[in-house]
Amino acid sequence: MFAVFATRPLPPLADIAGHWGRDSIRTLAGMGIVSGFPDGNFKPNAGVTRAEFVSMLTRALGLSANPGAAAKFRDVDGWAQGPIGAAMEAGIIAGYADYTFDGTRRITRAEMAVILQRVLAKVLVSVTRTAEAEFADVKTFPAWAADGIRAASRAGLVRGFHDRTFRPDNTTTRAETAAMLYRLIAER
Repeated sequence: MFAVFATRPLPPLADIAGHWGRDSIRTLAGMGIVSGFPDGNFKPNAGVTRAEFVSMLTRALGLSANPGAAAKFRDVDGWAQGPIGAAMEAGIIAGYADYTFDGTRRITRAEMAVILQRVLAKVLVSVTRTAEAEFADVKTFPAWAADGIRAASRAGLVRGFHDRTFRPDNTTTRAETAAMLYRLIAER
């Protein structure tokens, strides 16, 4: 499989030299999907909020911003309205029963996998399937996330750690997000 990535001039991102996620980060930064901070760093080990993840995901999918669709959520405003509205309209996020999205909270690996499962079902109808990873901590998967983790794993979008665990309750880092989005784009 071949993927073509259009790129723009890369920002310095001094802190990714030697980092395992360097190639994914540089590629996505060149595409305008991820960006660094004003200090010239990317902060690859920093956490990602739910709103930040959805924003990067909608850019990766090429979804048009739709601030009006985010009006359902009583806690979404400002810059996050467009991407959250686009993701909601595409059917890849739903929020909570109390009409909140909780966009400022760090996203967990389980939550990210469930959103990726929805992307696979609603946006990417045909992806290359791989063998599902056998995670040593499968019994710790929350019931609401188990199918999503398995689906995202089968599609090759999520991976585990060296000890064969997935760690569903860990928050997702910026580097992990970049790697998963890179794999998602490669499938398109």
